[in-house]
Amino acid sequence: MLGIFRDDHLRLDLNTALQRIAILDAELYRTRAAAAGTSAAFAEWTKRSSNEIDSLLASSDHALQQIEVLQGRLECMMPVLNDTAATVARLGQLEPTLAGLSHALKELKDTVQSDALRVESGLTHLVEVLTGVDQQLKHVSESVSSHAGRLGQTQEQVGHIASDFSMIVLENTKLREEARSVAERVEALAVQVTEGKTILGRVSRLAGAVHSKSFDQFYLEFENHFRGSREDILVKMADYLPEVRRSGAGSPSAPILDLGCGRGEWLELLTKDGLAAFGHDLSSRMVEECRSLGLHVEQGDAIDRLHSTSSNSLGAVSSFHLVEHIPLGSLLEFLEECHRVLRPGGLLILETPNPQNLIVGACNFYIDPTHRNPIPPMTLRFMVERLGFEHVRVIPKHPFSSENRFVDPKSDCENRLNEFFFGAQDYAILATKRS
Repeated sequence: MLGIFRDDHLRLDLNTALQRIAILDAELYRTRAAAAGTSAAFAEWTKRSSNEIDSLLASSDHALQQIEVLQGRLECMMPVLNDTAATVARLGQLEPTLAGLSHALKELKDTVQSDALRVESGLTHLVEVLTGVDQQLKHVSESVSSHAGRLGQTQEQVGHIASDFSMIVLENTKLREEARSVAERVEALAVQVTEGKTILGRVSRLAGAVHSKSFDQFYLEFENHFRGSREDILVKMADYLPEVRRSGAGSPSAPILDLGCGRGEWLELLTKDGLAAFGHDLSSRMVEECRSLGLHVEQGDAIDRLHSTSSNSLGAVSSFHLVEHIPLGSLLEFLEECHRVLRPGGLLILETPNPQNLIVGACNFYIDPTHRNPIPPMTLRFMVERLGFEHVRVIPKHPFSSENRFVDPKSDCENRLNEFFFGAQDYAILATKRS
């Protein structure tokens, strides 16, 4: 019985459990259905929300674009707003001025009214004065009538004077023509005088040169004896080649002219260096010597050669030991012509004995009987600078050899003796024509 009871009880529990399972299953079904509906509704809501968000985002982008446009317009309008504010501020500052002007206008109005009264009074007085003047004019008219006869006589006299004046004008015209003719003759005479001075200068230079075949032969032998060997001179003159190269001279369009070229050592160096150069010398024997070496050299007076050269046509003009042979007036003309023929930036090279060396100035200078006088460096430098040359340099050249000097001088006296007796025997002037 107990077993049956337990089985019934178990069946009852089992049925109860199955009923509960059925109920739970039904609730689970309803729950799933509700969940399915809720999920669909949530998906729909999510879709609608997404669309609304997209719409809001699009509206937001459009609003941002409008804001940027408005911001740009505002930035464009800021200067105008600033100017307007400044103008308003200035107008505020002008208010006291406008008030002062208003007060001044009121005072001016009062003054004008006062002046109008005075003018009216003055006009009344003027009418009275004019009435008196009218009476005086009548009296003057009567006086003019009385003088009319005498005026006729005066006009006749003026006619005679006018005739005389015409004669004077005619004579004055003739005198002016004669004066003009005299002035033309004076100008022609001035040209002839200038030409005469040029000819006289040339004759003076030629006379000073004592030019003859025998003299030319003498001077060539003199140079060979005293100037030094050709090889020594070539070594000494080679120092000037870098200066010429730096100046750009020596091209066919800017050649080099060597005046008083002598035996042609400098021309030989220039030609071997590939530079366009030609020389000029008064001595026929020197010219023959140069031409025998294949150098381009002409014979004649140096200043005449410069006169025949076009302005601004040469790259460099050189002259070694020539200026000490030229009289002062001709030397100044020589330097002026050198400046004229050089192109802007052209180089001038002058070398001459150095009288600051006492042995040279007191003795050696006069070994050459054609030398006129030594030229101190400061004198020749002044002559060159006054013509407008720039970068003017004085360069000492060719000191005595060391065996003639105090070696390792022990005193200031020995230093000075070295300088004054055994220093540079020559000096050079290097200058450039201003560009």
